[in-house]
Amino acid sequence: MAAAALLTKADKVVPVEDAHAIIRHCPKSHIELFIADDAGHESVDKFEEHSDKLLAFLRRKNI
Repeated sequence: MAAAALLTKADKVVPVEDAHAIIRHCPKSHIELFIADDAGHESVDKFEEHSDKLLAFLRRKNI
């Protein structure tokens, strides 16, 4: 199973520290973390800006 986490530093709902805690407790080969510095939890307007990273992840995982 592959997992991607796309997080934001400005997120006030899910702190970035939570993502780091999850990664520490999971097999690292299954998780990739990308942190968008310029977005918040509901920043759907930033999705297109960072879609290249998400699409690259999906291609690497043959999804």
